Formats: sequence, C-alpha cells, structure tokens
Amino acid sequence: MRARAQVLLNKEGKIAMVEMRHPSGGSFWALPGGHIEDGETPEQAAVREMREETGLDVHITDLLWAEETQGNYAMHYTFVAELIGGELIVGTEPEFNPDPATPFQIINVRWRPLVAAENFSAYDHHYFDKYQERYAISLWRRDHA
Repeated sequence: MRARAQVLLNKEGKIAMVEMRHPSGGSFWALPGGHIEDGETPEQAAVREMREETGLDVHITDLLWAEETQGNYAMHYTFVAELIGGELIVGTEPEFNPDPATPFQIINVRWRPLVAAENFSAYDHHYFDKYQERYAISLWRRDHA
C-alpha cells in the first residue's frame, strides 16, 4: 500500500509551504511531504520529507489527520510539528521525478500566512481548517498571555 506523509509547520502564524511546478507549466503550493518508504513509519517519512524539501528539521508533535484516499496514495497522514533547526531552502522532490524531461520540481519555499489559507488548494484547505479548529484556543492563549 502506497502512503504519503506531510507536515504542517506553524511559525508565528505562518505555514512552511513548497511551490511545485507541474510538468504542464503551472504551479501550486502544498505542504511539504511525500511517499513513505519501506521500513519507515509515517512520522519518520514526514521528518525526512520536510528536511529534503525545505531544509528544516522538525519534531512531530501531533497527528492532525489520517485518511484513506484514492489516487496515487491509499493512505495520507498530516502531522503537526515544531521547528528544531535548519534553514529554509528550496529542496528537492525526488519521488516526483520519474521522467527527468518533465519532472515536478520545487521552485519556491516560503512561510505563508495561515490566514491566507484560502489561497491554497481545496485539497490542503481542509487540513488548515482542522489545524485551526484544534489549536485555536492554545494559539489564542499564547498570543494573549
């Protein structure tokens, strides 16, 4: 069963996102993540993918969402993490490069405002909604302490 893990990393109200170029020429923003390799736990895959795609080292703190999906992956995991090191850089996306002539490529990484989540894909939008629902009280307390 193919499975995917991704990371939602919040730093001061902004989410680490990768901009992917599609072989057709368009681009889209997504949470960093990718394929879970043989022998890897979903958490290990999420940490590895975050490092590969953004240069950031993270510690997984929570499973935000796990769901069975159709398409390329039968299972999809979204984790919440805290930043423990690294520097935000444009990383690589090796599993999306089956044909070097037309690969998906990471063309940008950025901290994007969580409040601007309406600019993200419908696919990622429900993860932001879940995150805001779950963490709204603790974020409000932190910001108003």
